[in-house]
Amino acid sequence: MPQVSAQALSKQLRELERDGIVARRVTEDSPPRTVYELTEYGWTLGELMDRLEEWGNDFLKRRG
Repeated sequence: MPQVSAQALSKQLRELERDGIVARRVTEDSPPRTVYELTEYGWTLGELMDRLEEWGNDFLKRRG
């Protein structure tokens, strides 16, 4: 995966959280960690993502 800036990643995660696709949780570890998990709604994207993966694999095969 190409390098992504911390700022771009944070922006995308905030948008996914706002849209109800991921949930943000801060652990009580020392030091605290921030964990993002798919919500129930986020899991509904699974079949779509599987299909996109199939399409991408077919595309790569066609390119040779």
